[in-house]
Amino acid sequence: MVGMIFVLCATKQNNPDISDTEADRIFKDRNEVKRASHSQSTLLSIFSLEYQKRTKRTFSRHHVPDVMERYYQRYLSETKARPTVPVMLELANEVNLSPALMGRIILERFLKDMDGGMPSKTILNSMLKEPSIIPDQILANHIYQVRTLHITN
Repeated sequence: MVGMIFVLCATKQNNPDISDTEADRIFKDRNEVKRASHSQSTLLSIFSLEYQKRTKRTFSRHHVPDVMERYYQRYLSETKARPTVPVMLELANEVNLSPALMGRIILERFLKDMDGGMPSKTILNSMLKEPSIIPDQILANHIYQVRTLHITN
């Protein structure tokens, strides 16, 4: 999809006087060629690689202490107002971050509050793998949701 959008933009940049309908036709023609020449698994692989690149590029922005604190406070307030809604998934989608990474950030901050210090990687990973051991049931459900989403994708 990113490549197809790039093709359209490149076409408009190379030929600024091209009409929108002509650009749409070129896009559709190239889109049909791309669909015909690549299997679904190839396209999913390309999407996955692009997603990984984007995550690596933007990870540092999300892992700043004040940003992580803002995510946690927002999670707490949203969960208090709407406990049955998949708040973590919505928040991750809103800030364009992987739901699994958002779950990790929220759980890490929760454990820091609970224990007063940074949790060990072993404890954090075990709770991410087995959310039923998380003391807060709502947080456990949200971690299960992002974990399930991560596994199925």
